[in-house]
Amino acid sequence: MEPENATEHYTEQLIQTEGLSICMEKPTPKASTNNRSSFGMEKGRPAYLCAQSLYKIHPNFDQIIAGILNKDLEARIYFLSIRTLADEIFLDRLKASVGHNIDRVKILPRVPTAEFINLLGSADVLLDIPQWAGGKTSLESLAAGTPIVHWPGAFMRGRHTLAFYKKMGVTNCIVDSADSYVETSYRLVHDQDFRASVRKKIKINSPKLFSDSSAIDEISDIFERLILESR
Repeated sequence: MEPENATEHYTEQLIQTEGLSICMEKPTPKASTNNRSSFGMEKGRPAYLCAQSLYKIHPNFDQIIAGILNKDLEARIYFLSIRTLADEIFLDRLKASVGHNIDRVKILPRVPTAEFINLLGSADVLLDIPQWAGGKTSLESLAAGTPIVHWPGAFMRGRHTLAFYKKMGVTNCIVDSADSYVETSYRLVHDQDFRASVRKKIKINSPKLFSDSSAIDEISDIFERLILESR
């Protein structure tokens, strides 16, 4: 997750682990009759979903949203509600970048935890935030088999999804610019062969992200070493 110059970002001594430093059981979609429309998404329209909390969405990301809406005239881009006032403030800010296309941006109501992975699985593509990438949300998205477009940020908080993709050996959705972010998002929605190939890779390799107790053993070993060195 850390960039090469990570030690410059901390006043404390940085100890980097080889593993992901997490051990999470792989979630599975619950048996449900819910479909895309049951979550408030339009049937028959491309569904781009940004499932991060609205306060994570940096203003610099607004131009990427504008780029997707300009590229895909059928696109619907979905965000998740926090509360009415925050939703309105966010949409007002976004409108300055997307103009009349704001009509194709929708705020979805929040869903129960048990249904969240079904929501993630119903989207065509997930949109990650370079300034503050998904952690648990990205893991749940990959468990659902939904591709995530990821532009690694400058700091660790914007690089969680990068680490997950590297662990899986899947690099098709990692981008390095706003233009490639828009192009990759569009391709994942409209290029059926590309989308099927990426989804297949995620399905095969996503188990590598879960139930990895070695990551916890590594942290335990670090603490034991530090305690012994302090005596």
